[in-house]
Amino acid sequence: MKNIVPFDENLSAEILAGATVEIFRFQVPANSKLYVTGFANSINEFDAWGVITWIFKRNGAPISPYNKIQDQIAFGAPLRTLAGVDISGADLFTIDIKNDYIDGVKCGIALKYELWEN
Repeated sequence: MKNIVPFDENLSAEILAGATVEIFRFQVPANSKLYVTGFANSINEFDAWGVITWIFKRNGAPISPYNKIQDQIAFGAPLRTLAGVDISGADLFTIDIKNDYIDGVKCGIALKYELWEN
């Protein structure tokens, strides 16, 4: 495999109460593989930890154990390395944020990934 290019994404959105928003979407090119090498998350409302959920998906299906992230992971520090998140060519990788808090919350992610060519 040949490394094509590393990527760094920093994204945030205001998520309304009761809403689920897709904050990240990447269609992996055929004959390639995506590897997530780091992740962090944030919210602007401390009391909302535990009721805001980050969900990694492959082709619309949740990726365990990253299908119910409700705790803070490394925001403001080096990104947390994640094991086992690799997405094959032609697959769709998305990250959703679900807000079960009583109010809108600004949520964010920092994501580091690499795209490798077969």
